Amino acid sequence: MASRCLKICLGVSLLFLIIVAVVIATLILTVFKPKNPNITVHPVGLEHFDFSILSNLTANISIGMTITIENPNYGSFEYTNNTGYVKFHDNVVAQIPIGAELVPARSQINEATYANLMVPKLINDPNFFPDLLLGTLNFTSTASLPGKALLLNIIKLKTIIYSTCHISLNILSKIYFPKSSNSQKPETMASRGFKICLAVCLLFLIIVTIVIVTLFLTIFKPKNPNITVHPLGLEQLDFSLLPNLTINVSLGMLITIENPNYGSFEYTNSTSYVNFHDTVVAEVPIGAELVPARSQINVTTSADFMVAKLINDPNFWSDVLLGTLNFTSTTALSGKARMLKIIKLKATAYSSCDISKIV
Repeated sequence: MASRCLKICLGVSLLFLIIVAVVIATLILTVFKPKNPNITVHPVGLEHFDFSILSNLTANISIGMTITIENPNYGSFEYTNNTGYVKFHDNVVAQIPIGAELVPARSQINEATYANLMVPKLINDPNFFPDLLLGTLNFTSTASLPGKALLLNIIKLKTIIYSTCHISLNILSKIYFPKSSNSQKPETMASRGFKICLAVCLLFLIIVTIVIVTLFLTIFKPKNPNITVHPLGLEQLDFSLLPNLTINVSLGMLITIENPNYGSFEYTNSTSYVNFHDTVVAEVPIGAELVPARSQINVTTSADFMVAKLINDPNFWSDVLLGTLNFTSTTALSGKARMLKIIKLKATAYSSCDISKIV
């Protein structure tokens, strides 16, 4: 029985570990799957713009920028120092320094920076003067930030951000028109992640419930304790025919109570009965006890026989002449089986034992 319970326990434990592994893998591949943070570049305006065609052609342009970095992950994102680039058509005409930062989980930060245009490269572009005459300069900013996503403050996963943003500058009014390529809405992503999290939690609760029910229907299922009665011998036997018929019999008994459950068994004061054929001829008091889990205890007691009922039984004298008295003891112990020191379940132990006594 112990071997069977051990196999069941190992099987349930293995199943539980597999389920936990599946749940963790599902969470990592859905809710905690690393997502690329979103970058949006907001030109603040022209900080400095000088343009002259007299004497020597000079142009100094400095554009102030605010970079918004949004982290949609359930872990923080930390990136190192990096550089963004501004392109005029297909030529890189400016570099944007981006300082190292830590973006907390599911939040965003704003970083102020600037872009100093490489004026010679800009004015040498064949599209520069036509755009200048039209009053609008069109740029494209690109950025990539490699870093690490930190999950549960333990797991570090490499990730990288990519962003492309189209910027139009109106030279006459210094108005900027940014058009970010990051069109995914944070509210939609948060809603999707919340639904996935709820689904995974519900699945986990169902699995845990199934495991607990399986355990209670197999390993922790309450079993009736086993009771065995061992007669120790006649403690007292008085028999006399003169002047009056008197018989006093006291029989010592040792009661062994075995608890096969994985929880303790506590029973109240009870009484066992000794039958002579079909007549109750003795009562055996059994005191309340606590039987620990998967162990047994011995209780010593005695049975005082109801002599009048015994000798009035039609089978008594015939059994005395044969030299053997045959008895049957019956016991029922009502109590509670306690699981994990919290759950209490009602249980009753039954026993029937045949006793033969040579007179």
